[in-house]
Amino acid sequence: KFGLLGISIDRAVAEMLPGLREHYGVVVAAKAAYVPSQEVPVEPGDVIHAINQTRIATLETLRAAVEALKPGDPVVLEIERPGRTLFVAFEME
Repeated sequence: KFGLLGISIDRAVAEMLPGLREHYGVVVAAKAAYVPSQEVPVEPGDVIHAINQTRIATLETLRAAVEALKPGDPVVLEIERPGRTLFVAFEME
């Protein structure tokens, strides 16, 4: 639904991400060029740590959280972008 290619952060992936504040989450590896249903304000290299205050530890937990969303639901992602933590909000389409 979000048009993202994500990778769960494990020990090996965490070692490739110097300066990572939290050693869990899903790193955005790539974004689809066009997803007709949703534009998600994240970039490759961002790490998703939470969605609507639910901790995202793996790709499976991210998938489950996204699948539970319905059109019109508010979405707040806690993401880590190199050097800072951000909250991005949008409405599920």
